[in-house]
Amino acid sequence: MKPLTGTLAKNLLILHFTVFIWGFTGILGALITVPALQLVWYRVIIAVVTLLIYFIATNINFRVNKRSLLTLVFTGAIVGGHWILFFAAIKLSTVSVTLVCLSSMTLFTAVLEPLLGKKQISKLEIVAGLLIITGIMVIFKFETQYTKGIICGLFSALLASIFSIINSYQVKKHEAPVVAFYELSGVFIWISLYLLITGGFNASLLISTTDLGYLMVLGTICTAVAYVAGVSVMRELSAFRVALVTNLEPVYGIVLAFIFLGDMQKMTGGFWVGAAILLSTIFLFPVAKKRVCLNNCALMPRYSSGTDAMRPANLILRGSKYHYTDEQGLIDVYFGERATVPQKSASAHAPIAFDPATLVTTTSVAPTLQVGVPSTILVGGTITGDEIDAYGINLVAGQTY
Repeated sequence: MKPLTGTLAKNLLILHFTVFIWGFTGILGALITVPALQLVWYRVIIAVVTLLIYFIATNINFRVNKRSLLTLVFTGAIVGGHWILFFAAIKLSTVSVTLVCLSSMTLFTAVLEPLLGKKQISKLEIVAGLLIITGIMVIFKFETQYTKGIICGLFSALLASIFSIINSYQVKKHEAPVVAFYELSGVFIWISLYLLITGGFNASLLISTTDLGYLMVLGTICTAVAYVAGVSVMRELSAFRVALVTNLEPVYGIVLAFIFLGDMQKMTGGFWVGAAILLSTIFLFPVAKKRVCLNNCALMPRYSSGTDAMRPANLILRGSKYHYTDEQGLIDVYFGERATVPQKSASAHAPIAFDPATLVTTTSVAPTLQVGVPSTILVGGTITGDEIDAYGINLVAGQTY
């Protein structure tokens, strides 16, 4: 097994710590006594102010155009709905039940992302979806006293999936903290309008000193700080590693709930059977997806040049996914998000095209790219994680050519 480098180990440690902090969010939601709506309102106020201080301290330009501003603010309505339902689920059930339901976000994303992108759903995603549904049905059967909480948790996961898909496009245009700032500002605006219309600016917004302390931790460490830290390492780690570690969030949350709240004592054996089915599927899904990729992707020849100071790197567009092949022949899959890929210096070598059917190399004829027709190309020259330029055509992750 290849030993971890210092930078890789550091980034993995930061990612684990970030996911651990996310797992603590549910505990704070259970400890804070104010209703879910008011809780989210206070949370975003603190988070937005914290991010604003971060921008000023780091001299980051967080200006966006009007179109992006409107898109991000309206997306904030979805984010706000997700958080309100998440904390409502905790108050109507338990932290453990809510976190297990939230992990069904993988199912919703597997279904919605191909549909929104007009792509075919893979057989692996269908199997994973059926297993997740089975786990949810088992939990429903044995935890009937928490039906309302489970429903809120599932709808929370659905909204989380929707805004995650939207954000996968937004982070290509703006830095992630900037996206977070305007979306959280949108949450504040929409909730404030709702409170204004319904007369919610009343005694219900009064909070105790204890709740204020919990809210400060929730808004700063668990929201603003964790978000910035998480995004910074996600630019350095592969999508596979990030997905695998992020799936630990419900595990961390359930363990913390047992330590601080004794949630495990409230669960039946049936809940743990359903949770085991669901969480096992969530963990094994990215592993199986990577194995499918490795089995279906032939290793492509790489460029070599004595003048290149940096190691060679290939980027293969197969259908609508990028596959990066390193010198060990390992393949990381980037599912349409921003990803840092080792770069190759500009070379005199001509791009090598692969016939999408036979994968036979041809160096003299450039492939004809047609919208809607999947093509497989290997492109030389300078490579970035977002897009590459081949034959004057801008290829963007997540699109089919």
